[in-house]
Order: sequence, then structure tokens, then C-alpha cells
Amino acid sequence: MEKCFKVTFTRKSQPINFGYRIGDHFIAMVEQIHDLGVLFDSTFSFIPHIEEICTKASRTLGFVLRATGEFEDLSILRRLYFTYVISKLEYANLIWFPIYNCHLVPLERIHRKFFKYIIFRRTGRFPERGADLSDIMVEMRIPSLLARREEQCARFAQRLLTYRIDCPYLLSKIMLNIPRLVSRSTSTFYLPTARTNMFERCPIYSICRSADRLGMDVFG
Repeated sequence: MEKCFKVTFTRKSQPINFGYRIGDHFIAMVEQIHDLGVLFDSTFSFIPHIEEICTKASRTLGFVLRATGEFEDLSILRRLYFTYVISKLEYANLIWFPIYNCHLVPLERIHRKFFKYIIFRRTGRFPERGADLSDIMVEMRIPSLLARREEQCARFAQRLLTYRIDCPYLLSKIMLNIPRLVSRSTSTFYLPTARTNMFERCPIYSICRSADRLGMDVFG
């Protein structure tokens, strides 16, 4: 019974609280719960999850940088960064896809810290705050985390529509855009206007929007 919890997912300020029990034991109510590595909070904001993965990724990055201080081959450092840090920042990101700067900035801050360290190893000094790191990002073939998330979402849509992901339920939720003969619309998917942040962050909306933005051939 110690491993059983109850959580109510709602946006209401005063949700209905009903006591559930198994046998003679009441199930404890919590505001957050882990499920397959993702921290779900009762309002589906995913703010606690983003804070948690940023903390873990930052600690792991610090360990990687300290442990590789004597390494001369920086390509090994790149592999370790992907294996131990980016894997934490991107795990299940289709579920908690961030859209606000207050969530994007902490994630990208860890990303930028890695590139600043690479520059430090090469030049002996850290770049200034707010410095343009696009050149080193291109050289190491590592785009921003936002760009990586959008590409992953678009590729998910491609795999779903080409039946490399077997999920009829998600497939049934995708609406294709059929433009009129005189229309200039080039969108592959029909995306209704997102009137709430919950709808804008939903997985189906994210994968379709990303595929349209990147112009990816999702049927190829």
C-alpha cells in the first residue's frame, strides 16, 4: 500500500476530493507522481519535471567536465555529453514539450554551458555572457535543444504515418490538410487554432506543427 497514491489532474482551484481506499487502507493523495521517468503534476504544467531534469543534467554535466579534464580528444567529450546529459534533457520530451521562455531558458543554459567549456578548452578562457555560440555548435554538429526537439517531433510524425510506429489511436487523431484548388496553403496537417496552452502542448499538435515548420516529407 505504501506504493499506491492518488492524484487528481485538473486546472480547478478547488477540485473534488474523494477518498479512495483498497480494503481498509486509504490511498494517500499527492500533487506529483512519477510515471515511466516523467514527473506529472496535478495541473499538467510539467514545471516540476523540467526543474528536476535541469538539476540532474546540471550535476551530471559537472561530473563529466570534472572527469574529463585531462582528455585531449574532445570528440569523446561530445559522446559523453550526448550519453549522460542530453539523454536526460530530451527523455520523453514529446510529453512535456516546453513552449514558454521560462522553461526553455534553463534547458538551453545547460546546453550553452557545454559549448562554453569546449571553447575554454581550446582557447583557455570562457566566452562572455551572451556570446554567440553558433559557430561552435555548427562545428560540433549539435543544434539547439529546441531545434532538436522539433526535429524529433517531426520524425515521430513521419514514423507514425509510415507505420513504423504502431499506434492506431494517435494515428486517428491526426488531421490532414486538404487545401482548395486556389489555396496557397502548403501545410500537410490541419491544425485548429490553439486557444489554450494545454492544447498547444499536446503531443499531436506538437508533432504536426513541427513537421509543417520543417517542411518534412512525412510520407517518405
